[in-house]
Amino acid sequence: MLFNNSGRRIRPPSIAPARGLSGSLQVFLFKVLQTSGAQPSTRREKTVCRHPSATRCTTPGSHGRPAVPMNKTYWNLSLSSSVANMRGLFALLTIFASSAVLAGSSCIAFDTKWNLLAFGFNGRDYNASTSDTWASGIAVDITASGRPPFNGENAKCYLAQFFNAIYVLGADISRPSDVYIYDATHKSWSLQAVTAGTFNPSSFEAILDHDTNLFYALSKGEIYVLDMGELATAQGSAISWQDLEPSGITTTYNPVMGIAQNQIYFFGVPDVAPGSVLVYIIHFSFLEPDPQNYGTFPDTHGQAASFFLDSGVQQNIAFIPDDGSHAYIVNVLTNVTQIVAGPSIVDPAATYFASTTALVQLASSGAVSWLPFNASDASVNSAAKWSVVQSLAAVAPPAGVR
Repeated sequence: MLFNNSGRRIRPPSIAPARGLSGSLQVFLFKVLQTSGAQPSTRREKTVCRHPSATRCTTPGSHGRPAVPMNKTYWNLSLSSSVANMRGLFALLTIFASSAVLAGSSCIAFDTKWNLLAFGFNGRDYNASTSDTWASGIAVDITASGRPPFNGENAKCYLAQFFNAIYVLGADISRPSDVYIYDATHKSWSLQAVTAGTFNPSSFEAILDHDTNLFYALSKGEIYVLDMGELATAQGSAISWQDLEPSGITTTYNPVMGIAQNQIYFFGVPDVAPGSVLVYIIHFSFLEPDPQNYGTFPDTHGQAASFFLDSGVQQNIAFIPDDGSHAYIVNVLTNVTQIVAGPSIVDPAATYFASTTALVQLASSGAVSWLPFNASDASVNSAAKWSVVQSLAAVAPPAGVR
């Protein structure tokens, strides 16, 4: 909340040059400008009309009403502002920028030795080792040159198990289509140029198929593929997203995708019964016409992560609904779903990654926690509890920023 000198709550005026900024950022800038000694002034302006009919200009949310004059507030930074205030302004902006650049950009993954890797944590990357050390171990800094800036809004990490490579998408706003590759064997980065074509890198969900090493992405009802070949290091020529085919799933679906047995499992599809998913068979490029039932879990949005095996394709998928009440582990071979503890931090914006024996949550607060998993003992899984990855706690992104 903001208050004036009389102690009354006030609403921050709109900041004309800051179009497109979130409300929280506008409030922050308002506080910064106040601190700097800037003085607000108001003038009346008309909304710009770009409608083809000059007599009927509509804007999003206007419901057909014509444009009307609006009061806009402008801030004048006076040269008489004190040097101290100006220094404070720039210091505050620097602090905000150093945090905001991380928002939504950190990601986690495992290498093939099942070391937990954390990327984009306060501008650094870390190896937290294996789960037996997470209670008291110390994460090792593995930051190397050529890494992405991790300044995107939705960085995604994928393990190419055959090549011990981590593919990172969406971690560089200046190169939204390109893929950064972390060679976990040699601890080095390279950048693979990618041609997007009709693929929208800002609106998709994807899995990386274990055997073909192809990305399969769903975006607005369309299935796209990106062939990563055998890349552990980028090649000189660009690779391209290919528009494979319409998925047959409604374009309003917000994708939740898991990979197992070279098949894609779509959770939370509208009008699909609870406990059932739509299944896309990769090797035949075929969406099964009828939902497949795998037990008990809600038909709702959430997150999915597939458990790896030391060799072979995945068999178990963890599905975590947004309400976090439980997690569900679906075995696609036995058609059985285990109900296990939901994460301690209920966070619809969290991301998840799984190894052979651990399901790890990266919360939007930057906190990292995990749930042990035993593929052969359901009783162990039902009793399992979430724990903090202490080795990453000291290096996690600032609270509320990821």
